[in-house]
Amino acid sequence: MSGAPPDNGPGSGEPPAPILTPAQCRAARALLWWSQAELAARSAVSSVTIRNFERGRSSLRAATARLLRLTLERAGVALIDGVGVGDMRGPERPEGREPSGPGARLTGAETFRT
Repeated sequence: MSGAPPDNGPGSGEPPAPILTPAQCRAARALLWWSQAELAARSAVSSVTIRNFERGRSSLRAATARLLRLTLERAGVALIDGVGVGDMRGPERPEGREPSGPGARLTGAETFRT
């Protein structure tokens, strides 16, 4: 048995994990000290789209979600899919610890405040 996250793709019986959740987007921006306008400028996604997504008013097209995720990751944010506990995945997870939810952490951002 490997430590890889489970396959939540087609045919697995589980819905696919989202590319980016609204909470992850907000958290990642906060880690970078970016406003919605800053993320919009860096990703070429409109600030209205970002605002509506983060507030749960609308979902993103897959391509837009991938673009936002890539922009945040290139700036130094690691987006956690929620399968493991922190960095621990699969069978290495301590006994009694439940998987954490999706999240974000800073890995080495290009900038903190701009």
